[in-house]
Amino acid sequence: RYHVEKSTEAACQYLKHSYNVYDNWTLSAASYNIGRRGIERQIERQGEGYYYDLLLPEETARYVFRILAIKLVLENPERYGFFIDPERLYHLIPYKEERIDSEIKDFGTFARERGTNYKLFKYLNPWIRDNYITNPKNKEYILKIPLPGSRELQ
Repeated sequence: RYHVEKSTEAACQYLKHSYNVYDNWTLSAASYNIGRRGIERQIERQGEGYYYDLLLPEETARYVFRILAIKLVLENPERYGFFIDPERLYHLIPYKEERIDSEIKDFGTFARERGTNYKLFKYLNPWIRDNYITNPKNKEYILKIPLPGSRELQ
C-alpha cells in the first residue's frame, strides 16, 4: 500500500478479475472492500446477485457510493465547487530510476551520493519503511532518484 504504482496495479487487477466474476462494476467495487468471499456469502444468504438489492455491511455500502462520488468529482471538479488554482497544485519532481540488487546501509548517504537529499528520496520512494535495505536474497529494487536541481517539495 505504500508503493503507489504497485498498489494501483494490484487494485486494477483485483477489480478486473472481480468484474470477470460478477460482470458488474458495483459488485466488483464492493468486493474490493469486503472481499469476494464476503460478497459470495451475502449473495448466497440473500438469494440476490444484484448489488442494489443486497443488504451489505454499512462500511461496504458507503464505500461504493464514495467511489462513485470521487469519480464524478474528478471528472468535473468545477461542477461540484472545486476550483483549484494550477499554481497551488503539487509539482512533479523529475526523477530517474535506478535498479539495485544489493544492500544499502544508509539511505541518507545513498541519497547524498546521488546528488539529492534523504527527504526528496523518501518522498519519491514512500514504500521504503526503514533507512536501509538488507537484501540478503539480492532482490532487485527499482528506486526513484530525484534529478539534479530537484531541491524542494512544494
